[in-house]
Amino acid sequence: MCAENIIIPPRLKKGSCIGLFTPAGPVRDQRRFEAGISLLREQGFRVKLPPDFDTSHGYLAGTDDVRLESLHALLYDNDVDALMAVRGGFGCLRIIDRINFELLVARPRQLIGFSDLTVLLNSISQRTGMITVHGPVATSLIDGSRETIEAFFALLAGQQPRYNERKQI
Repeated sequence: MCAENIIIPPRLKKGSCIGLFTPAGPVRDQRRFEAGISLLREQGFRVKLPPDFDTSHGYLAGTDDVRLESLHALLYDNDVDALMAVRGGFGCLRIIDRINFELLVARPRQLIGFSDLTVLLNSISQRTGMITVHGPVATSLIDGSRETIEAFFALLAGQQPRYNERKQI
């Protein structure tokens, strides 16, 4: 991919809206989910769930059609500035070829996740040239150290995190 084809989504700032989506597995631990939402709000972000968000599904967070429509609803929503997966788990591969990539290019947003989301993030980068964020999902936010969380939110804001250099022994 040539440098001129790279799409860098806009930086986030206090008050930006992060849409939470479930392209793979559903919420399995409500406490961790709520703690992740609280941390996002403490950092000054608004949080939005898709209109049909449901945590009661089985192995996947709904049928392939439901998960895809949920993602597209957030992509069509002009209030949403970034998208963060609620959690990973098998399922992204089943919807990846049906994602509206043109919509992503028309209004780039930071897409954040890991685990099964890696295939989704890589596919989006490959097909659109958009930079994606291999980072925490909403249910893993509380696992990070203070330094890790600070660096993550600095990255979303487009700030270069500073790292302490440590001598390797």
